[in-house]
Amino acid sequence: MSVITRHAPLLPGIPVAGAPAAPRPDQLLAPGSLLLAHARPGWAIDLPRHQAIWGPLPEPDLHALSTTAEQMGLVGHGGAGFPTWRKLRSMAGDEAGPVIVNGSEGETASGKDTVLLTHVPHLVLDGAVAAARALGSRQVIVRVPEVRTRVIGALRAAIAERGCESVRIDVAPGPETFIAGEATAVISALEGKQALPAPQTKPPTMRAGVRRRPVLLSNVETFARLALAARGCRLTSTLVTVSGAVGTPGVMEVPTGTTIGELLEMAGADPYLAAVITGGWHGSWLAAGSATYGLPFSRSALKAHGVHFGAGALIAIPADPCPALALEAIADYLLGAGAGQCAPCVLGLAAARQDLQRGEPVRDRVQGQRVVRPSDRHFGSTAIRSAATGRRTGRSRPRTMRGDPMTNTTNATVAIDWRRCRGHGVCSAALPELIELDDWGFPVLDAEVPQHLVTAARLAQAICPAAALRLRT
Repeated sequence: MSVITRHAPLLPGIPVAGAPAAPRPDQLLAPGSLLLAHARPGWAIDLPRHQAIWGPLPEPDLHALSTTAEQMGLVGHGGAGFPTWRKLRSMAGDEAGPVIVNGSEGETASGKDTVLLTHVPHLVLDGAVAAARALGSRQVIVRVPEVRTRVIGALRAAIAERGCESVRIDVAPGPETFIAGEATAVISALEGKQALPAPQTKPPTMRAGVRRRPVLLSNVETFARLALAARGCRLTSTLVTVSGAVGTPGVMEVPTGTTIGELLEMAGADPYLAAVITGGWHGSWLAAGSATYGLPFSRSALKAHGVHFGAGALIAIPADPCPALALEAIADYLLGAGAGQCAPCVLGLAAARQDLQRGEPVRDRVQGQRVVRPSDRHFGSTAIRSAATGRRTGRSRPRTMRGDPMTNTTNATVAIDWRRCRGHGVCSAALPELIELDDWGFPVLDAEVPQHLVTAARLAQAICPAAALRLRT
């Protein structure tokens, strides 16, 4: 592929250094290795061909479907990586409301959901219908931004092909903002309210008639992978959206284990990069170089080095224009994209932007304080941490990665007592290196505690309002 030497425009959805914003990188660059193995760029696979490729959709019950998802290691692909089997089992015994396919994709550096919905829509719908049948739900709702008419048209054509099913499938267009894709914001919008994060139960509920019923909400890619898992297929691929200083921005599906350097080469990256961002705008900044390029671009491999995978976005940042300008542009974008409902968004991001303007290290002034709402903390605090890593990388100091686990571990572990946990999010604010929050505000954590984090783990245990965090030494 071609290599570029000019960068105007550069960042998708974000103007930088006087250049306009680049378009969203939502083009399929080549057939993939699993989900998109039979796709041709720009063409949707119709129902007869879909069924010829994958066969009929099985109808497993809830136990069978959740067990298969667990065995296949299926996690959410919207960013948090929460185990799909746990979401399914959390609804056992309940009268389920709709199954919601979240195709909002507010992250402008990601285009994979658009590619899936316009190329393999039946694979996505299969996964949602399988989940609905297992849960006893009678409705699937696909949430997409109203401005993406190409996606809406592809979905409606696919639904018409499927004809009358036991599960009704509806397309629900809605607003296109960064924060509108947050799980509780999606539910709020479907209920006719503003598309803003809101407190929710776990699992989340949605009003259906005069009652509120629990709903299963997951990302587009998650449902596509669930459809293959239900058919017994191993999930051996990674979907990645490459953008920034590359010749051919867009979406690729590659075998698990493909490195960052290989992805950049396939996309025709500028040979003079300063950094790459993994995971999207509130992800991790890594200094360009052999150590970064040799990292496999997968959730597990990046997590082992303390690096954010997120929704699978990879952004190449060139040496010219100055990376600091890109960082400030991203900070401005995130500052305007927040919901403005919590301390990290209202206070933390603005203060982080001031730190960048003064050329100072970015400080998180609200981390660990009891002023954080779980529904917003994930966006605000991760955005602040991203700005901090960007500042370090922009100063030509490579991001410090976790060392070899064999040389930095203790016998200490942390665990969650799920009978007590209520998703307050305080543990993640106190121990962000090990604990993240999923789309519902529940903690997702590494069990082993490195020596240098034992004190922080003790603090996290002490301040948990529900006494649900367990530190074992």
